[in-house]
Amino acid sequence: MSVESSQFPDKLDDNISKKIPKEYDIYKDSYLRYLGYSNEIGEAFRKVTSRSFVIFTYILEFGYFIGDTVHKGHKAYNDPNLSEDQNKHLHVIKQSSYTILWQFFATCLIPPLCIHLAVGRTHNFLLKQKYSPKLIRYGPLSLGLAMIPLFNIYVDPVVSNVLDYFFETHLS
Repeated sequence: MSVESSQFPDKLDDNISKKIPKEYDIYKDSYLRYLGYSNEIGEAFRKVTSRSFVIFTYILEFGYFIGDTVHKGHKAYNDPNLSEDQNKHLHVIKQSSYTILWQFFATCLIPPLCIHLAVGRTHNFLLKQKYSPKLIRYGPLSLGLAMIPLFNIYVDPVVSNVLDYFFETHLS
């Protein structure tokens, strides 16, 4: 069964053309974003390294989290598009809150939880099946590391869309 383009409304094209171009964000659109995933590296290595290394990776991630939040707050405070009747402090709180929530879900909660579960469950499965010690040690690690680039593709946009919807509908 073929679908002709005339069956779809032209509104889709109108909505795409009306979309405002996204401003470049060094914390989300550059390789610096992967610093936010340093705790995922710690989670991937959890079974083969020391606890202090894992804690160190969380400290790195927390620094990224704070840096992004301060950056967005500072940018909101100095926003030249803010009119005189808009509350500058409320604007800073809104932008900083958005960033804190975004970082919490897209960096601190979803990715490390996914990797922690995948690595732990894979490790336990391989142990029960009595695979070779090298596979038991490095198989889950490899899986955890392979998952990291996927979060930027699949988790970040979903978190952004959910928060955009929430902030636009409830906090505008």
